[in-house]
Amino acid sequence: MLGLMLAGTEFAMRGIDSGQPLIPRPLNWPRHREDWARWWPMTMLLTGTVLIAMSSQIKLPSLLALGFVAMALARRLGGTVKAFFQACVPLGVVALAVMALIGWASGLGFGWLFTLGTANVVRSWMSPPTLVALGTGQVGILLGLGDHTTAVLGLTRGIGVFVIGVLVTWLLLSVLRG
Repeated sequence: MLGLMLAGTEFAMRGIDSGQPLIPRPLNWPRHREDWARWWPMTMLLTGTVLIAMSSQIKLPSLLALGFVAMALARRLGGTVKAFFQACVPLGVVALAVMALIGWASGLGFGWLFTLGTANVVRSWMSPPTLVALGTGQVGILLGLGDHTTAVLGLTRGIGVFVIGVLVTWLLLSVLRG
């Protein structure tokens, strides 16, 4: 998962950061090697998008890398709200097409969407919000207040999701600003 995501991000960023236009003008069918080379940045961007979408079929959070690719592309297209949508829509369509193709080819379809909440069942101390909740619950038991671990777990996980959301939004906007 990590290898596909990082390789995809590298390919996509190389396509975005190349000095050549993503779509060469005039649009015509390439006949010579030089004509094919003009399509290299777009090929790199699409290859990266496909690799990131493939990695998301292993572990869904890797799809977040596509958001950073989209922000870098939006920055190249002008850094406006319009550029943001011009970058996000095509990348999202390609990612959804890859996901649908993998679901169809594997025969699994989209049944995995209903199992995304399974990770919340496990109380792993390796997650900082869960560790805080487990520790707080144990302190409550030791003080004779009862076992409130589940209630505290809901609160700390909510706070953790909020903090991560703010952090990721800040990072995405940082990429957009350059």
